[in-house]
Amino acid sequence: MSAPSIAQNLPQDIIFIILKDVFQSAIPDERSLAALALSHVCSSFHRAALHCPTIWTCLSRRLGRPGLALIEACIERSKDRPLDVLFYFYPILPQDEQLPHRLRQETMVVDNIVQVVLSSSLRWKRCAIILTSDDPRDTLSSTTLDLDSFGSSIYIAAPMLEDFSIEEHASLVDTFPFNSRGGRTTIENFRPGAHWSLPNLRNVTLRNTLANTIPWQSLSQIKSLRWILTNVEVGFKHHVTPMRYLVSATSLTHLYLSVTDCRVSTISVPPIELPSVKAIHAEVLGHSLAYSDISSLWGVFRKLRFPNATELNLLFDSSKEFGQIPLARWNLYISILGESDSQPRL
Repeated sequence: MSAPSIAQNLPQDIIFIILKDVFQSAIPDERSLAALALSHVCSSFHRAALHCPTIWTCLSRRLGRPGLALIEACIERSKDRPLDVLFYFYPILPQDEQLPHRLRQETMVVDNIVQVVLSSSLRWKRCAIILTSDDPRDTLSSTTLDLDSFGSSIYIAAPMLEDFSIEEHASLVDTFPFNSRGGRTTIENFRPGAHWSLPNLRNVTLRNTLANTIPWQSLSQIKSLRWILTNVEVGFKHHVTPMRYLVSATSLTHLYLSVTDCRVSTISVPPIELPSVKAIHAEVLGHSLAYSDISSLWGVFRKLRFPNATELNLLFDSSKEFGQIPLARWNLYISILGESDSQPRL
């Protein structure tokens, strides 16, 4: 019996299980295309796919793929299910002559998926903004939005949105280095969600982006924050200093900090106290960390104070000889939490 014949004769409940499993296994970029492919396996899969709203709930478009017609079909076929939405931004430079005149400056842009998905914002449950180093010149259109327009002029009502993430690809620093006045300033001033209504936002993830990119009007209601730095060669201080912004996160109870292969210079950081935090997970990873980086990280992290924390998870792995790592200092993290007369720190 051929594969299509086997698929054709599967019970419908088994087909639904397969559809959902394949959908969940696909990376977000490919989920809408995976749903489309599943609907073309055979007539049985086609009928099941059209009656399985779950597999159409991811709205993502990268470098013009998939087409906007499929994004529109996903919105329709997902019925009333909560949606995951991803916006990819791309760097553009002044020498890109084929771009519209208004975009001939050093900035980042998103394609016209924005206009297509705005009508579904009442169903958004998760939203991710991803700043990539992809070359978009063959996929941009006249309706392209730059960072400033996206962050300051679009109003979005997303009452169901619970998870919000902003990610900057580490390779983007090669295009917009931290000593660049143009694109880097634009990125650091990016405030997505400034005009969004997010009454149920609870979880935020930041990857290589600044703490003050969190929508300020939702800051006091956030419960969980994941802050991840990877391969940041310069500009660590640009990420640490804005953490003072988190003082206003008065509902924040869970904090996850991860630093991987970051070069760290000695900087002066004022104490930052986060009394609402109860649980902390911190990890320092990377084979390229030098002794000076580890010592500088200690100098920064010891300024983060958590007077009401009751749980600490610490992971430290730099692939160095134990004699070169100041483990005694890092072990203080655990002992400090148990001392009633000390100020608990990270």
